Amino acid sequence: SILIQTSVPGADPEDERGRWTLHVPLSPQQRRLLDRHHARIEWIASRMPGVPVPAGLFLGEVAGLYLGCERRLGGLTAPHITGHRDAVRNMLADASEQLAAWIMQPARPLDAEDFERLIGSRFDLVAGLCGVESTRVALARMREETADLLVGRALPRVLYHGDLRSKHVQVHADGRVLGYLDWGPSELDDLPYVDLLHLVTHERKQAEQLPASAAWALVRDGEGLRDYERDALEEYAARTGLEPTVCRALERAYPVLVAAVAERNWDYSRPRWVHRQFEL
Repeated sequence: SILIQTSVPGADPEDERGRWTLHVPLSPQQRRLLDRHHARIEWIASRMPGVPVPAGLFLGEVAGLYLGCERRLGGLTAPHITGHRDAVRNMLADASEQLAAWIMQPARPLDAEDFERLIGSRFDLVAGLCGVESTRVALARMREETADLLVGRALPRVLYHGDLRSKHVQVHADGRVLGYLDWGPSELDDLPYVDLLHLVTHERKQAEQLPASAAWALVRDGEGLRDYERDALEEYAARTGLEPTVCRALERAYPVLVAAVAERNWDYSRPRWVHRQFEL
């Protein structure tokens, strides 16, 4: 897709007029993601106004070109603060507090049917496309272990961004969160904790140029986390009432949860990706 940021030369920086973000999809799948993104930010604005998102301005065809237009948020995209620990601390603290409020349904025990819908289906999708037999075996074992840990445990259902990396977080220079971008892969009734887990893991991966497997090991084992990373995850769990066992299970299943977003939403598959990136 094409992304165009606009502003008005010489305008007052506080004047939001003419500050747009234009998305021009170049494939049918990107158009579907754009449609969902606009539907979602409009839904959030009307139903969960405390969630900071860009204002949707237009979605449709102009002179034969299909595009979406939203109000451009101020500040910086969060990769600008990668490696600046005080700023990242602020971003993760804000995200921990904000995401914990995205509850759609109160906590209830996860039954076998819930597990299949929310987690088992992801394992099936990724395993069917992983391209490596040893990886399929490892995923089957991980699926069984995840079910043993989660079925019967209570957890809420949340508004799920689906791809919450720092490039989709808009911040002030000090890291304080201004808003969340790009809601194309989002879901309205999904797993808690995973969005924040992905933000923490991917931010650490980018800051230190780590392989995905090494970044995953840091959060999975817990020993390599910085204090503010651990605090953000633990405070989210406390606010949402998640048992430590639930958090550990989702941390162990992280490669599947990440890969399933791509396989569900992009118009191509990625065989060997889980095998290569996470050494499974």
